[in-house]
Amino acid sequence: MQTVAESPEATDPDAPYGRKADGTPYKRSAQWREAAGRAMAKGRHANRTTTPRKATSSGKSGPKPPGYGSAIEGLLMLPAFALQITAHWRPTNALHAMALTYHAPRIAQAGEAIALDEPRMAAMLERVSQVGPYGALTMALIPFALQVLCNEGMVSPAPEREVYSPEDLMRKLGIERPSF
Repeated sequence: MQTVAESPEATDPDAPYGRKADGTPYKRSAQWREAAGRAMAKGRHANRTTTPRKATSSGKSGPKPPGYGSAIEGLLMLPAFALQITAHWRPTNALHAMALTYHAPRIAQAGEAIALDEPRMAAMLERVSQVGPYGALTMALIPFALQVLCNEGMVSPAPEREVYSPEDLMRKLGIERPSF
């Protein structure tokens, strides 16, 4: 179907394929856009029919739910790290950090069960977990930063988070005595 802008009489040299409702020119012909739309619809349909299904509590099969547990557990590690950092000034925070780390898997499991039934919580977790590679980089840098702070005596060691005393770190690296 040709639009008025695509008819030979009303050809716009800046928009040979017509213009969108907002006035910007189309970059592809109407035929190309229609074929692309059909191909995308076909792909969406194929994806719906080939997505692995998982039985739900009602016995019906539905799409496999996303793994919210790891996102929740990762989020719980942020306050645990903050508690570990502040343990230098308030020693009981180290115990709180250990308790949070110990209980995080069960808290994450319970949170995941809620997120699978509560769309608002699932949407919030999806938004929070979309930090992508920057989140993974941050999570990898936090133990390093804690180790540096521990080396300087600003935080206490936390081997469960791979933060060791300077002596234990040197032993793990196979260094007998510091060379500085």
